[in-house]
Amino acid sequence: FQAEDGIRDCLLSRGLGDVYKRQSKDWSSAALLLAPSVIMHVMVVVLHTAVPANLVFHAFMVGAILAHGWSLRLSANALRHREGSLARPPDDGDARTRNVMAARAFWLMLAIGLGVYAACRAVSKPGEYIGVDKAALRATLDRFGVSRVGPMLAFAAYFYVVNAHVEEIFWRQLLRWRLRLRAGARTPRETANAATHADALSAVAYSAYHSVIIHMLMPPWFNLGIAFPFLAFMGSLLNRVADHPRLGVKVCAALHTGLDAATAFWILDIRFGWLDFLFP
Repeated sequence: FQAEDGIRDCLLSRGLGDVYKRQSKDWSSAALLLAPSVIMHVMVVVLHTAVPANLVFHAFMVGAILAHGWSLRLSANALRHREGSLARPPDDGDARTRNVMAARAFWLMLAIGLGVYAACRAVSKPGEYIGVDKAALRATLDRFGVSRVGPMLAFAAYFYVVNAHVEEIFWRQLLRWRLRLRAGARTPRETANAATHADALSAVAYSAYHSVIIHMLMPPWFNLGIAFPFLAFMGSLLNRVADHPRLGVKVCAALHTGLDAATAFWILDIRFGWLDFLFP
């Protein structure tokens, strides 16, 4: 798991730092940052598909993870990424603590997500969702294939299990690791700057691809004024959680899963009107 640092140190020690830095400034890292947004734009905006968009997106992420030689298991990538206390082999106490924290993180984020959604429904006028015509939202979701409860519940279950897990490996482990390595840092200060830039870029890219989907449902004021800043903040928060000594990417996946579960409920409720008897 120290092979990449070894290659860098070897090149630097032989006076080949410039070669390493030129190699590090390739376009493939930028492509990895932008590809999720491009995929979502083509699938959602151009082709008007929802479920296939997620399947293609997940296939891209899994392909990128495996192509880089990473595992689809969070814990298997921990040493390579040097997240938090997983820079050393965790003992049983560490594992138990992380499991407890992950469970709490899931329920906390689910409760927050559902609570915010209920508050938005409560303050909305009849027939609207925070100023957006509810019938128009349902028509949009119907055009995107959210038309029957059964298939959507099945997809929600798949999304619940797969999405957060794969995304956290891609955004929190693989992509930040790659961006930090490609910076070609030589000193502790350069290493710290590379980590800061990698975290910022990954957080913005993480938010951007979600915004492609959200703008098809909500007006620009909501997408750019609320959703984009919130998701960029969430990306930054998850980056910090990933590197926390007692938390790690497992807790990130739990937080992400709770948010995904709340979002799935929001979408299905908007489409099928489960709470219309409370919030007309």
